[in-house]
Amino acid sequence: MKLKEYKDKRDFSKTKEPKSSGKAHKNPIFVVQHHFARREHYDFRLEYNGVLLSWAVPKGVPTTTKDKRLAVKVEDHPISYANFSGTIPKGEYGAGVVEIFDSGTYIANQSFKSGLKEGALKFSLNGKKLKGNYALIRTQMDKKQDNWLLIKEKTSKNPFSKISVELATLLEQVPENDNDYAYEVKFDGYRIVAYIEGGEVRLESRNHIDFTQKFDSITQSLKTFFGNRSLVFDGEIIVCDENGRSDFNLLHKYLRGENFVPIYAIFDILAKDGDDLREQTYLCRKKILNQELKNCPDNLLYVTHVIGGGEKCFEFAKKNNLEGIIGKLKNSKYIGERSYDWIKIKCTKLEEFVIGGYTLSKDKSELNALLLGKFVNGKFEYVGKVGTGFDTNDKNQIRQKLDKFKRKTSPFKKKFAQNEHTVFVSPNIVVQIQFSEYTEDGSLRHPSFKGIREDKTSTELKNQPSNDDDFKVKNGDKIYFPKDKITKQDLVDYYNKVANNMLLYIENRFLSVIRCPDGIKGQVFFQKHLDGKLEGIKTKNDYFYIISKLGLFSLISLGVVEFHPWCCVYDNLSRPDVIVFDLDPGDDVNLDKVRLCAKRLEKILKELTLECFIKTSGGKGYHIVVPLSQSVTWSKFEKFCKDVALLMESKWPDEYTTNIRKNERQGKIFIDYLRNKKGQTSVAPYSVRARDGATVSVPISWSELDTIAPQDITIKNIDKRLKKNPWKNYFEVKQNQKIK
Repeated sequence: MKLKEYKDKRDFSKTKEPKSSGKAHKNPIFVVQHHFARREHYDFRLEYNGVLLSWAVPKGVPTTTKDKRLAVKVEDHPISYANFSGTIPKGEYGAGVVEIFDSGTYIANQSFKSGLKEGALKFSLNGKKLKGNYALIRTQMDKKQDNWLLIKEKTSKNPFSKISVELATLLEQVPENDNDYAYEVKFDGYRIVAYIEGGEVRLESRNHIDFTQKFDSITQSLKTFFGNRSLVFDGEIIVCDENGRSDFNLLHKYLRGENFVPIYAIFDILAKDGDDLREQTYLCRKKILNQELKNCPDNLLYVTHVIGGGEKCFEFAKKNNLEGIIGKLKNSKYIGERSYDWIKIKCTKLEEFVIGGYTLSKDKSELNALLLGKFVNGKFEYVGKVGTGFDTNDKNQIRQKLDKFKRKTSPFKKKFAQNEHTVFVSPNIVVQIQFSEYTEDGSLRHPSFKGIREDKTSTELKNQPSNDDDFKVKNGDKIYFPKDKITKQDLVDYYNKVANNMLLYIENRFLSVIRCPDGIKGQVFFQKHLDGKLEGIKTKNDYFYIISKLGLFSLISLGVVEFHPWCCVYDNLSRPDVIVFDLDPGDDVNLDKVRLCAKRLEKILKELTLECFIKTSGGKGYHIVVPLSQSVTWSKFEKFCKDVALLMESKWPDEYTTNIRKNERQGKIFIDYLRNKKGQTSVAPYSVRARDGATVSVPISWSELDTIAPQDITIKNIDKRLKKNPWKNYFEVKQNQKIK
C-alpha cells in the first residue's frame, strides 16, 4: 500500500521504471536525480521505512547555507528507484530523461517518524557532491500541494579534506589590457594549505606533505584565533629578511633550527563554516578572507592585491628585488589546476634541481660543491655544480642527508669525470637554485644555493619537465613530411615550443590520436586505445589521457602527429565543457564565403549570449570554439549544437548544410556539429596536421580572420605567433559561460 500512488501513475509495460521496492540498506541512502521532464527539476529522495521519501526540487539541492529551495513532496518511490536512469516514454507520467546527479548515504539527526508528523526533518548527507547537514521544513500542506523548504545548515565540518591547489602559468611579460587581473606579490616560500576544524589544525604542502609540527607557531596561532571554526586557507609560509622580503634561504635556516620567525601569507580562502567557496569568484573570496583575518596575530598575513597595472607592479617587484608577481583573473573560480586564470611573471631565474652528488674539499673534511641535475625526457641530465650560497651549517646538514643515498656509479645520463673528491648519490633531494641564465651547453651560469625543498620530491620534477627541456627521440632523423623535409625530431622540437599552451586544452581529456610511425606517406591510423603503459599517461575505462608534458612526448615517440581531445574532462564525463563547430567547405567554395560563414556563426552565438573563439583547422576551414562551465547534460548539449547548425542551414539554405554526405556539399559549407557528441573528438589547438606543409590548427583572433587562411600557419612559421595569446580570456569566459 505504501507504493500504491506510485504504481497507479505508471504503466510498467511502457516504462522501464522499477515496479518492486528492492531491499532496504544497512545504512539508509539518498539519491538526487536530474529530471528533464516538461519542467526541468531535481528529485530528492531519502530512504525511510522501506521506501524513498521524495520531493521535487525545481532549482536543485542547495550547496550553501544562503540558499533555501522549494521542495514539493510527491509520492513515495521504491528503494530500487535510486538506481534508475534513462528515458521515461512520451505520454507517460514524468516523461523525459532521468540522470543520477548524486547519491550516497545519510544519517538522520532526529526521529523521522516525529519529524514527518511535525513537518521538520534534519539529516546529514554523505554523497560524492553533496555533504553536510540539511533540513526539510514544511511550509504549506493542502489538497493541491505539500510544500517544504530544503535548507543546507551550518556544520562544523569542512566540505573537503584534501585538494589540488591552483597553479599559475609562467609568462614572459605582463598581458596587454590587464584590467581583468588582480596582482599580488609572488612569495618565495612553501605553498601551504591550512585545514582548521573543531579546534584542530593541519598544514599540508601542495604534495600533501604534513608540516603541522614544523610550523608549530603558525599552527598555534590558527588554533587560538579561529577556535572551533571550520576554514580552509591557501597561502605561502615565508621568512622575511630585514627589508621585509621573503627569503627562501632564511626559511631553510628556520627549518634547520635557527631562530627565525615564519609567517603564513594567506592569499585565498576555500571553505568557511562548512561552505565550499571555490565556486565563488576570486574577488569575492578575497573579500571574505579580508574579513576573516582582521586583527589576526602578527604571524598571519592577509595578502593584499591591486586591480590591473601589472607593468607597474612588475617594475616595483624588480626595483625591490622581489621574486616576481602573480596575476589572478578577478572573476575566476578556484579550479585546482594550472591555467591562465592565474599567471606568474618572475624577476629572477629561480628553479628547483635535484642533487646527484657532491665534491669534497682538498682534505676531504667538508662538502665543497653540489652536483646538480634535472630530468629531461625521463633521463637525469647534469646541469653544473653550485658552491656558493651556503654556510658551514648548511654544508654539514646537506652532507648528512646526502650520505644516506650514496652510490658508486654516476646517476647522470652522460659520463661524468669522477675523482677521489667526488661522491655520487641517488637523485632524491630537491634544492632551489638562483642563477642568471643557461649556457649554450645547458649548464647554469652564476648559480647560488637558496635551500632544500622539503615540500617537493624528485618524482614530481621527473614528471613535470620544464620549458627548457631538450627532448630527443629515437629515429629523430626519420623524414615525416617528405615534401617539406621535416623530420620526426623537427616535430618534437615544435611540440616542445607549444607544449605549455597546448596542454591547457588537452590535459586530462580522453584523446584519440593519428599515428604516422613511418611519416605521413606511410601507414597512417587513428588510435583511441593504448597497449601498455607510457610515462605521463594514465588510462580510465580503456581510454587514455595526458597528465604532464612528458605524456605528450611519450605519444610523439610512438609516431603520433595529430591530437584530438574529447569535449569533456576524464573525471567529469557527464558534463561537456567545450563546443567545436567545424566549418568544412566543399571543393568549389571560395575562402571569402568560409570567412563570412564564421562571422555569421559568431553573430548567432552572441545573440545567444555566448562568446566564441576561432582557430584555423590546418585544413580547408575554421573551427569556432565555445568554452562552457560544466553545467549541462549531453542530451541538452548535443541538442543545442544541432539546433545552432540547423538555424544556420535554415537561414542560408543555398550556402550551408548539415548533411554529412560529401555529395550533398557541392557549393556549400558543411556546418559540422557532430564533433560534439559524447566520445567524438576534434583536432586540438596547436596540433600539427598529418598533411603536406605540416600545417597547424592554431588559435587566432577575430580581427585576424580576413588575413589568415586555414593553412597559412605551419610548424616552420609559428614562432612569432607564440609571442601573443589571442585566446587570453578563454578560461575566464569558460568559468562563467553556460547554455541557457
